[in-house]
Amino acid sequence: MPRPTPLRTALALTLLALLACTRTPRQTARPAAPSSSPAPPTLAPGAEQLLHDFGAPEAWRTREPARDEADALLARFPHPRAQPGSVCDPNLPGTPAQSRLGGRLMPGLSVVRGAFTRPAAQQSAFFIDYCLTGVGQPRTQRLLVLEGDRVEVDYLLPATLLADGVIASADVDLDGRAELLLTTSVFRPETSQLQTATLLQVAPGPPRVLGTWDAIDHCSVRKDPDQETVHRLGFSVSVGGGTPTFTDQPTTRPCYYPPAAPSPPG
Repeated sequence: MPRPTPLRTALALTLLALLACTRTPRQTARPAAPSSSPAPPTLAPGAEQLLHDFGAPEAWRTREPARDEADALLARFPHPRAQPGSVCDPNLPGTPAQSRLGGRLMPGLSVVRGAFTRPAAQQSAFFIDYCLTGVGQPRTQRLLVLEGDRVEVDYLLPATLLADGVIASADVDLDGRAELLLTTSVFRPETSQLQTATLLQVAPGPPRVLGTWDAIDHCSVRKDPDQETVHRLGFSVSVGGGTPTFTDQPTTRPCYYPPAAPSPPG
């Protein structure tokens, strides 16, 4: 069952964990990334359907648009809350001088394709995470749904909605419009890093949250260095559509650690 959305106050610690452990700040150049996402699942009324299996290989990764598409998107939709001439500093306050990075931190981008505001439409849902560090510019998350050049949805996420990317979509109420699954990572001191998932309906009406779940409780020496918990999220809806019922199947499994590098000779 859905649980309440996590408090936004954990996000500052999340930034430290992400910058130190899970993300490398991108500067002016971005690596190539897949430009498409898997199609939403084919649905059968009454049967349980897969929303997202976070235990599958690489299931935690979001997909970036192609570089040309990303550049055009950011040129058209710059940071909406940044002061003219400002840039995002890739360094957090207190970063030692010998560890400081040069240049500027580019926004994080992820995308899924589908029909989100109108059945059978060919649309793209872009998630833009402006200025991960929040230094030089305010950190701001934006969700855009575009159909060609037409803007269908332009939504600035409120501080109460934890997300840093869009990972999947599914039509959970069988109305022909897919909902969007957003994810974020929350660093919990003295415990572990937790990835969460939030399902957002963008139409009809204003965007609203349908549910939030744990997705991956990562391995941690402060919790249990030998086990992690991954979640398989599902849903079902009665014939004719309507309010979906969600399922959450956690699985605890052994942690995987890459083999240690061999000792130098001699």
